[in-house]
Amino acid sequence: MVSLGVLNSPPLKHVATTADGIRVRARIDPELGQGETLATGLIKAPVDKVWSALVALDQYQDYMPYMRQSRVVKRSAQHIWQYCRTDTPVVSDRDYTLRFTLEKGDHSKPWVIHFTQDNAAGPAPIPGVVRLAVVAGSWELKSIKGGRATQATYRLKTNPGGSVPLWLAHLGNKRAIPDILRAVRKRLE
Repeated sequence: MVSLGVLNSPPLKHVATTADGIRVRARIDPELGQGETLATGLIKAPVDKVWSALVALDQYQDYMPYMRQSRVVKRSAQHIWQYCRTDTPVVSDRDYTLRFTLEKGDHSKPWVIHFTQDNAAGPAPIPGVVRLAVVAGSWELKSIKGGRATQATYRLKTNPGGSVPLWLAHLGNKRAIPDILRAVRKRLE
């Protein structure tokens, strides 16, 4: 199981504010062997529309950066499992299966999507593709501007696997994570 603990983790540090208003904070936890990146930004769409886009997990390959393949592999009353394969520049493809837990909110309570790696629920490893063992995070969506917009916070904790050093992958995530928020914006705005 992936530890999402923060008790002894170094604090998140502000690393960037993009020209389009996305704030990025990040940290590396060498003891846990993972990096964490958090990005917050405004999406000019109501929270229920943002939610609908994010829970359409089999459509991620249509608009998410570096997503070669995404498909729902299993559903239950409490969870959805999604298999993903990425096509990242310079390094080998990565793949993983995530288990999503969805918590709908309202105009006063955030809407939250939690995800964590659950490779046992997905397809077998593919030769030449690096299977990630550490992937976890969340989306937190808050209705703002009288329900006309959403404050979105995306959190990702991961280890790149393969021969990519954690610090290098973490550096890439600080740049790539805002692109995920931008992709959702573009899909909805």
